[in-house]
Amino acid sequence: MMKKSTSLLYQLSDMQEFQIDIPALKRPTLEELRVQDNSIQSIERDTSLESPITLRLVTFFDIAYPHIGKIDGLEYDQRLVPYRDALLGYQHLDWLIKRQTEYRAFTAMLKKVIRIDFSGIVVRTTGNVPQSPCCAGEFVHVKQAPRRWECQWRFLYSGFSSADRMALPSEAFILSMSNGKLKR
Repeated sequence: MMKKSTSLLYQLSDMQEFQIDIPALKRPTLEELRVQDNSIQSIERDTSLESPITLRLVTFFDIAYPHIGKIDGLEYDQRLVPYRDALLGYQHLDWLIKRQTEYRAFTAMLKKVIRIDFSGIVVRTTGNVPQSPCCAGEFVHVKQAPRRWECQWRFLYSGFSSADRMALPSEAFILSMSNGKLKR
């Protein structure tokens, strides 16, 4: 059984070699986000990095128990707190989706991962619903595997499952192992 409220990050063995360099990118404006989804009403917070990073995919689930289940949304949000200044946001997701065919390892994740969260930005949509962007498989037909990643906005408190991953820069993952601080 896992301890509650742990903020340790894990990188599963099949993800250890997965790294993508992403250049410096500016945070999006509200107007730019509304082009992608016109239900977005405001940006609640955007602490996503704007410097160049190396993307890693991590999980909150222990390597010894990779299929443990799910943590609820409030627990997930609490576990994100130590990494809040090191999370990736919409600009990283958009950059990656536009270039997904250039990275075979990223496309291969479609068979292994349900969703990749980019929780550095939280927006409010119609009805004052908090949401953050994620990569999810674009399903053409229910019985087929997804062919491409697409941007989706998910309810912030929908939780985090053992098949989900969080996008994080390499530096933050390495520092999480040593309880160090990430400098912005």
